[in-house]
Amino acid sequence: MVKKQVTLFGEIIEEEKVKEGYIRDFVTGRLLKDTPEERRRQEIERRLVEEWGYPKELIDIEVEIQFGSRKLGRADIVVFRDKKSKDPNKNAYIIVEVKRESRKDGIEQLESYINATTAEFGIWYNGKDIAFIRRLRRPHQFQEICRIPRYGERFEDLEKQLTKDDLKPAFNLKARFDEIHNYLYANEGFLKEKLFGEIIKLIFMKIVDEKTPRKGVWFWISEREYEELIKKGTSRSFMQRIQILWKETKSFYPEIDGDLLLKPLSIAEIVRRLQEISFMKTRDDVKGTAFQTFIHENMRGDRGEFFTPQPAIELAVGMLNPNYHESVIDPACGTGRFLIWTMEHVKKKYNLNARGVADYARAHIAGIDINPDLVKVAKMYMVLFEDGWTNIFAANSLLPFDELEEIAEKMRVPK
Repeated sequence: MVKKQVTLFGEIIEEEKVKEGYIRDFVTGRLLKDTPEERRRQEIERRLVEEWGYPKELIDIEVEIQFGSRKLGRADIVVFRDKKSKDPNKNAYIIVEVKRESRKDGIEQLESYINATTAEFGIWYNGKDIAFIRRLRRPHQFQEICRIPRYGERFEDLEKQLTKDDLKPAFNLKARFDEIHNYLYANEGFLKEKLFGEIIKLIFMKIVDEKTPRKGVWFWISEREYEELIKKGTSRSFMQRIQILWKETKSFYPEIDGDLLLKPLSIAEIVRRLQEISFMKTRDDVKGTAFQTFIHENMRGDRGEFFTPQPAIELAVGMLNPNYHESVIDPACGTGRFLIWTMEHVKKKYNLNARGVADYARAHIAGIDINPDLVKVAKMYMVLFEDGWTNIFAANSLLPFDELEEIAEKMRVPK
């Protein structure tokens, strides 16, 4: 029986309860032992179906791979070309190898499975990193690619610009942020707080790209551009597009200033991990869990900040029970979670649509924090959860009220 629970980020659909120590396979429906590797497999199965569009009937698990008379092992997931056959030696298209988070091996095993079958593509995943590979015409030669073709696409289609209609809701944003976090910490020399600020810039760019009325996606990378970046460290066409989008982002949000400091390849790694999903189409609870975890892991403790637990936020706003005509200000707003839940509370109480929530937030929601980096994060949160970002600004809320009004006026914060 499906149950729903109302939380800080809206309704969460609770998973079906199964026998302790087991998990129900997303594709086959079979009960499998609940292990770290199995959870990674379930994530890829859901991506294959929900984000890349592959029908469940074309997917199987624990598929025996054989080269001649020699058995090589069982592939974790195999995607077949069509319904004609589930023989990997005749009809395999994509093979997936998953590992638990602590393991980095498995690429060679994946390549051996691909060599022994008709598969063209492979996916390696351990929950913290992901790799997409393509078999070349030369024997035992493989190429790392920017993404896997979606159902109905060919490899050549990876050159086509994505459109807004192509973007899908993400079911697990946290996993993508983990991939980004691990790549950047291994390949960039910035301190944690500085690196986090650069990631925020790219997230704002992604949000702006989704909100613009144009049909084409600018926050994307083609296969040719990705190859150039791997071989040369840069791609002129990719960086030109990114710089134009960055300039556009700063025109929308002037306080997000400065230059993009990450290496071009690092920017590309962020883009390719986020380009196929839509923040705005993703469920609020999925966004909330991902951003909350990501932000707190990167900002907690360094300056003595304390992030209020989610149940305390829900309890406090519920006790206040704000009405539509009442204003709410948080003088130490941090990442803005009290304000977001206030918006959600009023939204449900008065059954407001997106425009109604935005109008309410701009007229009645305000936040102050002394940490300008947290203010940027709070504004990002507000944009993701409807609006209200214009009423958040950096200042010492212990100053006299007339001084705060003067600061707010200089920052063009609406009264």
